[in-house]
Amino acid sequence: MLDKKTIRDLYNYMQDELDEYIVNSPKYKEISKRYDEKENLLKKLIEKDEFAIFEDFVDIYTELIGLESEESFVKGFSLANRYRDESIR
Repeated sequence: MLDKKTIRDLYNYMQDELDEYIVNSPKYKEISKRYDEKENLLKKLIEKDEFAIFEDFVDIYTELIGLESEESFVKGFSLANRYRDESIR
């Protein structure tokens, strides 16, 4: 069975491939537009240093979501391979 590092490498490769596809999708563009509108509104409503804290928060949250996605992929991939291997026996 593939080790976790190899599975993570596969995940990162797939993310690179998916990013281009996703960024060009109409749904992504619509969500991105809404995000930009709210970001611009927040910039007008709160002070610069408060906004910097918010940006840090968003960056950390994004990192957390990325980690969760990667771990879910690794776990799901590993389970799928285990079930496949068990079904062959």
